Amino acid sequence: MAIMIDAYHEFSYPLEMMQHLVEALKPGGRIVLVEYRAEDPNVLIKELHKLA
Repeated sequence: MAIMIDAYHEFSYPLEMMQHLVEALKPGGRIVLVEYRAEDPNVLIKELHKLA
């Protein structure tokens, strides 16, 4: 399993990064993305660090 917390929005090449992660996983492996929701006004971080 690969877990990324508040990181996906930082990738310059997200498609390529995800392809390499998938290749690195064992069969049946999973990728977990944890990001701050852009729609949540209670999260007091810069908008560019939130995903919709």
